[in-house]
Amino acid sequence: MRVKKLVGVFVALAITLMTAVIAVPSAAASAADEQFANRLYVLINDYRQQHGLAPLRLDPQMSADSQSWTQQSADIANTAGAGEFQHSPGSYAFHENIVWNMSADSAFQSWVNSAPHRANMLITGATDVGIGAVELTAGPNRGTFLATAQFGWSKAPADAAAQAATLEAQRVAAEKAAAEQKAAADKAAADKAIADKAAADKAAAEKAAADKAAAEKAAADKAAAEKAAVDKAAADAANVAAPAAEEPAAPEPVQNETEQDKAAKDQAAQEAALKAANEAAAVKATEDEAARQAELKVAADAAVAEQLAAEQAAAEAAAAETAAVEAAAAQAAEAEAVEAEAAAQAAASKPAASRGISRGLQNPVSVLSSLDQVVLGDESLLTSAARGTVMATAAGSQLRISGAKPGSAVDAVIPSAGVNLGTVSADAKGELKLSVPPVLAAGEHKVALFTDGGLTGWASFTVEPAVTVLAAQSVQAGSGAELAVTGLNPAQIAIGGIGALMALIGAVALIAVQRQRTISAR
Repeated sequence: MRVKKLVGVFVALAITLMTAVIAVPSAAASAADEQFANRLYVLINDYRQQHGLAPLRLDPQMSADSQSWTQQSADIANTAGAGEFQHSPGSYAFHENIVWNMSADSAFQSWVNSAPHRANMLITGATDVGIGAVELTAGPNRGTFLATAQFGWSKAPADAAAQAATLEAQRVAAEKAAAEQKAAADKAAADKAIADKAAADKAAAEKAAADKAAAEKAAADKAAAEKAAVDKAAADAANVAAPAAEEPAAPEPVQNETEQDKAAKDQAAQEAALKAANEAAAVKATEDEAARQAELKVAADAAVAEQLAAEQAAAEAAAAETAAVEAAAAQAAEAEAVEAEAAAQAAASKPAASRGISRGLQNPVSVLSSLDQVVLGDESLLTSAARGTVMATAAGSQLRISGAKPGSAVDAVIPSAGVNLGTVSADAKGELKLSVPPVLAAGEHKVALFTDGGLTGWASFTVEPAVTVLAAQSVQAGSGAELAVTGLNPAQIAIGGIGALMALIGAVALIAVQRQRTISAR
């Protein structure tokens, strides 16, 4: 009877302890943790809706896995810092985003600004998501949140490899479609520019032709008027001379003609000669004016011809330039498609490869803005005159910036790492609180602030060697396999170990008692 009671006690204890292993939550989420995770869930589904994708279901098992792993990471980060936050074991079998930040909105924005993380949130075939979040309560990153988001399916598809291939093909097709759409838009804009230029050239040519016709008509009218004036002058001269010719011969002057009559005749002869000279001068002046107008017309015609030739040359140059732009856009689109295909192949062959920060331009033919130049590492714009009142200090994993306009939306750029920390709103004091990017080496760095694309100021800050930070990383899944459980936390392992030990002791005691009974029976 004692043996049975002893065995019963051990078995009951073992069952109780094993039940505790199952019942003890792997990561008890606080209200702040749940609020952080729920906010991420809302932001992710809103983002998918903006891109025409179905919302994801919040899967309990996936969320429990994410919460368990995040809690284990937080236990380490509370002592060693958030730099120890890594991907969960087995995460290379599915899509996973991790991040640490002060707010869910900032964490989500960092995923949006990163191509691999953004691709995970926009997986076409995904149906479920699991999110876990834990606020750090100690260590150098106290007050920040760790978060894990897993994207995939609550149950494995019938053919995981085929599902993964389909997703990869969808991603490549989406990138190719985007490139083709951009190339088509660029071509449409170029075609419109050509059409507008051709219409403008046609209107200019028609106006020049109309102006030329009007000038020719005016010249013709003037020449006709001048010719009519010359004809009239000639007719008047003929009319004056005709009566004199028709008059009968004067009778023989009498011998006693007075001197007065002779003087009158001489004066009339002089007046007739003067009038004839004036008429001849008027005719010559009219002829000279007609010749001058003819010369002006020839010069005007030559100027119009030169203008038309210049406009034609400009139109041909614009057409050549547009063709060059179209060719460059087509080459860029083709290069982007090739690059996307190469990236897809690399992701399929090496799903665990680290994703770097893209520092390329979206449009290779556009003119670089000052913000783009600084993102690409050009610090020549960060002169003493452009420094402004901005000040920056790195403390642990946080970067505090002051001197911004209160309430303004600011882009913070670190040129040494080619990182745009995204658009952040300054608080009422004009201060910003950001996370130090993981790619920054220990030493002095610069941060530049931009408002509406314009540089408003910059400052230097120092990253201490002891500070280790890790921003969100993303792993592209090699297959659509069912999400694996990431393991037990230390408390569960300890309780389970004690239960197993007690069960073993009970079994040994039972065997010993049974042997003692056998010996006694003999």
